[in-house]
Amino acid sequence: MDKDTNGKAVFQVKSGGANRGDMAKLNSDRQKEKAEFGILITMDTPSKPMREEVTHAGKFKHPLLNREDDRLQIVTVEDILAGARMDLPMARKDTVKSAKAEEGAQPKLI
Repeated sequence: MDKDTNGKAVFQVKSGGANRGDMAKLNSDRQKEKAEFGILITMDTPSKPMREEVTHAGKFKHPLLNREDDRLQIVTVEDILAGARMDLPMARKDTVKSAKAEEGAQPKLI
């Protein structure tokens, strides 16, 4: 990653029973995908061993911005419903792109 590009993030979602092993697997997947961040979205409150795994994974220092962020992050559904947003460093403004709508396509409800 350089000052003109954004890094990758790997996301995993756990509906319940998240544990330290899930964080270790997320970190392994992050490394395999050569991603700067691994983000776990979970229903569970992070346990002490999960938070220790976050610490063990280390920090990412952005090459342009003067900041460091945890390489692994845990976001709870409670956080999301409360309006929390992920605080990720981004160098470019075109990081979120919309897909072109297909003619005649109906919106899909999730």
